Amino acid sequence: MRILITGANGLLGTKAMQVFSRQHDVTGMDREHDITQQEAISFILRQKPDLIVHAAAETNVDACELHPEQAYTINVLGTENVIKAARVLDAKLVYISSDFVFDGSRGNYTEADQPNPINQYGRTKWAAEQKVAAYENSLIIRSAVLYGHNPGKTHYNFAEWVISSLMQEKGIRVVTDQINSPALIDDLAAAVLALREQTGTVHVAGPSPISRYEFALQAAEVFGLPKALITPVTSAEFPQAAPRPRDAGLSVEKARSLGIRLSSAAAGLSLMKAQRGSP
Repeated sequence: MRILITGANGLLGTKAMQVFSRQHDVTGMDREHDITQQEAISFILRQKPDLIVHAAAETNVDACELHPEQAYTINVLGTENVIKAARVLDAKLVYISSDFVFDGSRGNYTEADQPNPINQYGRTKWAAEQKVAAYENSLIIRSAVLYGHNPGKTHYNFAEWVISSLMQEKGIRVVTDQINSPALIDDLAAAVLALREQTGTVHVAGPSPISRYEFALQAAEVFGLPKALITPVTSAEFPQAAPRPRDAGLSVEKARSLGIRLSSAAAGLSLMKAQRGSP
């Protein structure tokens, strides 16, 4: 199978390149291939992929809020270009979306729940989802707070930030009132391949919603690092440019019913530790 991955230099994209290339012919589109430009369509058409995994996006939530037009251009118009290429090729398109399409008012969101984003990042991901859904040969995978380790690569993700900060004996402030379902990139990459024949929407994320603070404590526990350096704060005490959903926890029952393996925070962090090496 010929697979093309947009955002191949990102956290998920890099892991997917590693995993998929073991059995398939994989091409990556990175920062050198701007999905907002017409050339992106031409590049994809030349590669003739059977499967396109669209992981490229502006994922910095605060940057999206501060630069809304840029966020829309990348996340929505860029996605339109990828869809155009997929249509010409009749290629399967798997779009990686986010729990931030929900407002966070209650949590445990299923695939049937109506999105209601409260920040620009979420609005652009929801707008892109609707365009992807109009292409019949597509699958939308919603995930959350991606974390994991890529050997030889340095990617910002919440877990790495917590671990590296504590290893350097730096105190960190982490919010107690923002809940998500952190997803291990190894699980998500495997799920993309396993679900490629599906259509519609599937949530692929951690099986148990957890606050950012609780996740940070779990990381410290697994890596044997000082929890005392982690200071709990509320969102009100930790101002951010973009509002965050209070509880964006995702229900993953559909994914589980389709045979998708999902790691708990403890299991995912333990695998990350094994891959990364002990402090």
